[in-house]
Amino acid sequence: MKTIIQVSDYPIDDIYSSIKGGAKIERHNALYGYDAFIEAGYKVIPVCNKKRTFFSSIINYIGRKFGFLNTYTQLLAFWKAMTNKDVKLIYCHILQFASFLSFLRRIGVLRIPVLCISHDVLSEETTKLEVWNGIDKVVCLGERTMDLCVAKANIPERHRQYINWGADLKFTRQYKQETPPTRDFFIATGVANRDYELLIDVFRDLPDLKLIIYSSNCNIIDLPSNVVIDRNMSRSSMSKLLYGYYNAIASLIPLKKQLDFCNGATILYESMAMSCPVIVTNAKANLLDAEKEGIGLNVPFGDKSAWKKSLLKMAEDMDFRNKCSQKCAELANSIYNYDLFCKELIDIVDKVIEH
Repeated sequence: MKTIIQVSDYPIDDIYSSIKGGAKIERHNALYGYDAFIEAGYKVIPVCNKKRTFFSSIINYIGRKFGFLNTYTQLLAFWKAMTNKDVKLIYCHILQFASFLSFLRRIGVLRIPVLCISHDVLSEETTKLEVWNGIDKVVCLGERTMDLCVAKANIPERHRQYINWGADLKFTRQYKQETPPTRDFFIATGVANRDYELLIDVFRDLPDLKLIIYSSNCNIIDLPSNVVIDRNMSRSSMSKLLYGYYNAIASLIPLKKQLDFCNGATILYESMAMSCPVIVTNAKANLLDAEKEGIGLNVPFGDKSAWKKSLLKMAEDMDFRNKCSQKCAELANSIYNYDLFCKELIDIVDKVIEH
């Protein structure tokens, strides 16, 4: 039996137990392959600092001074690897949380291969020791992420690869409805880097269009009558969101500024899985180009007139909207989904272990 260590900043084993126990609000893709490895016959040792202590906080504080994030958890992983001769690989599904392990690998202290997932372009402050070349394989979520990551961190070709990400279809299919979608409102959700001020101003000028915003962090009070904000969001609210995606004209992702990491990726993929077109700010770190993929429209940063034009296009051009909707479903089923991600990840892990 192949044994690997999976490093995380949250308890993936508890999430897996919840899913096996029938919890409907848990998504498999939060496990980043943990379930797939187990079901493929691997022994997976999850490492996570579940209980924060004064000691672990001190270790993390010292580590951060050197640019290492979550150092205590990485030390736990290193210790388990050193005391378990069966461990063949350390896998971390957040690249920045493997910086210390990569450093140990680079200087030869750690002899077990390290494989990491990169969601972004090394946006967190990290050590300047160029530790990323110590990682045996950096697996980027999408080709665009890999290109940006290479430009910033200069990761050699032999140490990098990309695989596509996507929604957990076993999760989203629970919320597919038998009745046709209503398509009588737009939906926007999310917290980080959202330009809801601009979006609401746009809808002030389009009183015949309705917008529902689901966000615990949107505190705008002065709303036009065609905009509603639901701030009571929790993990159990996912059913509300997925029904919203299914019935919406389009899912809106208005971004406030250009960043080195993708905002709204989960929303993008879950919208696609629910056959919902998207209108998104055209950021360089977006995992997909909505127009190139045929799933919706791109809008420049802060461009109010472009938002108006795109909203009216999606609301009034039924043929265009239906084509986007069909393409969303097609791509979610054939390319951008969690099951395919897991199959490719396991293949990469096997190759790294065998090498």
